[in-house]
Amino acid sequence: MRALQFYTIFCFVCCATYGQTKEFKLTYQFAGLGSNFGEVFYPIVKINGTTLTYTIEQNISVKKIKKYKTIIDTIWNSKIIDYSINLSQETIDTLFNLVKDSKDTLIFKSNSCYMSGGIYFISITDRSFKVKYELMNTFDSTALLICNIINSYLPKKNKVWTEPNFAKEKKDCEVYLDKLYKEDEKKDLKKVKS
Repeated sequence: MRALQFYTIFCFVCCATYGQTKEFKLTYQFAGLGSNFGEVFYPIVKINGTTLTYTIEQNISVKKIKKYKTIIDTIWNSKIIDYSINLSQETIDTLFNLVKDSKDTLIFKSNSCYMSGGIYFISITDRSFKVKYELMNTFDSTALLICNIINSYLPKKNKVWTEPNFAKEKKDCEVYLDKLYKEDEKKDLKKVKS
């Protein structure tokens, strides 16, 4: 009887894991804002099942050309770096477990103190589950864990970008904006009294 119970549990776990792996997808992208817009190529990481694919275009030369007498255009010569890595089932399970209990399907966070910087896009889907992160000039603790796992598989020079100090930067921004708001309130009160 115990052997039958063990076999049933074993089959259930194997079937559930296989289905999860086959349907699991993750995408990481970064888009530059302000001075980071269009100046650098950023990596795209995709996980499909247990295969991680990393793609980035790298500039190898920049050439300014004149077009139509006054308009200056730029030609970017680049090369594409593209490689794949097989991940363990344990890694996929860890990534999935980080987000499976998320109550939201879209997690949007921003730090309004920065005009330059960028937006991080992370999307994770599985059979009947989907969660997206859109993080503008800030980060999220779960997204940071996800990126740390991805980075553990990538060479040092090809890590995905993260903002590990996001909590401090966000708090500093809130303190700064609160101070500005209070100063504006004082000015408004002085105007009313005058």
